[in-house]
Amino acid sequence: MQLASFDIFDTTLIRKCGKPENIFYLLAHKLYPNDTAKREDFIVWRKRAAAKMSKELKKVELTLFDIYKEKGVTSFSEYSIEELVALEIETEKENLIANPSVAEIINKKRVEGYQIAFISDMYIGSTELRHILNKERCIEAEDKIYVSCEIQARKDSGLLYKHVKEELSPKHWEHYGDNLYSDIKIAKKNGIKAITIKTHSNSLEHRLEAISCSQPALRELSVIAGISRCARIIGNNPYAAIAANYVASTYIPFVKWTIETARKEGIKTLYFLSRDSYILLKIAESLPHEGIEFKYLYISRRSLMRPYMHNSSPENYLEIVDRHTLIGRDVEHMLWQLLTTEKDLKERYGIEFSYKRISDKKQEAEFIDVLYNSKFSKDFQKEIKEESDSLIEYLKQEEVTADTRKAFVDVGWLGTSRLMINSILERNGYKPVEFIYLGTRNDVYPCSYGKYYSYFPAGTLNTNMTSVIENYYSASPYPTTIGYKKTEEIYIPIFPENKSVNYSTIVNENVATSVWIAKEMNRYGIKDHNILSAWAMLTLDSLAGMKDNIDTTPFTISNDFDNEIFAKKLSFPELTNFLFFGKRITHFDYASLIHTCGFTLSHSLMRIHNITNKLRGYIFRRYIIRK
Repeated sequence: MQLASFDIFDTTLIRKCGKPENIFYLLAHKLYPNDTAKREDFIVWRKRAAAKMSKELKKVELTLFDIYKEKGVTSFSEYSIEELVALEIETEKENLIANPSVAEIINKKRVEGYQIAFISDMYIGSTELRHILNKERCIEAEDKIYVSCEIQARKDSGLLYKHVKEELSPKHWEHYGDNLYSDIKIAKKNGIKAITIKTHSNSLEHRLEAISCSQPALRELSVIAGISRCARIIGNNPYAAIAANYVASTYIPFVKWTIETARKEGIKTLYFLSRDSYILLKIAESLPHEGIEFKYLYISRRSLMRPYMHNSSPENYLEIVDRHTLIGRDVEHMLWQLLTTEKDLKERYGIEFSYKRISDKKQEAEFIDVLYNSKFSKDFQKEIKEESDSLIEYLKQEEVTADTRKAFVDVGWLGTSRLMINSILERNGYKPVEFIYLGTRNDVYPCSYGKYYSYFPAGTLNTNMTSVIENYYSASPYPTTIGYKKTEEIYIPIFPENKSVNYSTIVNENVATSVWIAKEMNRYGIKDHNILSAWAMLTLDSLAGMKDNIDTTPFTISNDFDNEIFAKKLSFPELTNFLFFGKRITHFDYASLIHTCGFTLSHSLMRIHNITNKLRGYIFRRYIIRK
């Protein structure tokens, strides 16, 4: 007979809440939802009760009933021992979920004719464990369960393995487990082929655990770390890992705060802006939001810029340009934003630029003159008048112009879209709209361009993360919107040629993982914004500094972002340009650096980049911008 045995906890089944002690925390909240003192007393007692009863009863392994016979249980006399045991088992059941990769192995071994057995050092009996495993579809009637509390023999002593061997006499035995001592070392010592199942917390989850232990006010970070870990394990791929550890931790706190802000401010409709806010909408839909309507609005900087420039001045144009200067900007990219090209200007109007990047005030003036005082500008104004009218009709259709309290949800930064949309609305006789941002820059446009709320205070977010957030965290199935057209009495967005809706792996994993975590956190009742913001800031800081040796594969193979690679292996010239001349090579150059040079060396090289970046900034401010 061939035997395949599986450890149960942290191998076959994963606790959504994380470490076992969190079961006591959740149970305490069930027992005493409105009594903080009794909750704390129960947690302290439950952690110590097993050790006390083990000494008293001198048993190899206690049962749950043994533990609840400890004399301190009288402090919780509102409940009988039977009720306390039943509630703890119920809490365990609620928090256990199958590990898909192990469930797959179990099924494979069953098909191959192996006898399946489950072996656990645990105080919960086989009857209850069978019920949980059956609920998670991991066990069948003929499968065996061996539990230390019933057999009075443990894996870590080797005696439980000996018991199984005597009973089943397998000719070939494979054991799968997560514990390197009891599941691997001791199993091998007993002649068993042992296979490690990796379900341990990663470095980021360990840091969340450490903070939860050192700061009592942030205790729920331990549960959050457990939920993230569970989502990462369930996903079982690098995309899900990034989503669980970084994307969800940034966006779930923001979305919860956004819904609360809307309630507090009397905002009845939240418009989630394409493309960045697609994932935010999906998270919001998974959370309670009674009384608040959600809508998805197809708007982008490119769809707003041309209508905004209708009847505008050069000063208006410079107002929506970062730092209000064109110096240092790529000509082709600026024309791309305006939905034209250098080739088109040359062929239609005979206009050519002798430079690829604007380097001084004279070239800046020449470029602006093409936009406002040339053959091109006349046709341009005619085109954008039509586009401005189409935009207004689309906004009317989506009830943006209705006289109700509403807000647009966006990731943020400078506020260019807010400036443009409110200028367009006011020009056409409508009220400006409010915005709710994840974060803003220190030079964010003021409320005179429209009221706004920001989850993170201005300048809080690491500038290295803005591209990552906007392009990877906010990966969307929809291409950027470049305009609007009317079909069958409704206005629909126009996407760039050869672009279509695409639900990529990044989009699917970011959304599915974040929504799953959001639902679990809501089920646990985790809503303290001090805890949630601490979670967000720690994970943002971790990815910005690449503190965790993560699998960067999702970054390196991505092509979701306007056909630009998010990260890649850098050539020597590219590496030199990045380190010493500040040239942006990819959307996420830090990940590219790690992919090229390895985790350890990359941190030293990044320090060189940061030093030269400061020097370049000084030279730009001192010698170029003042020309």
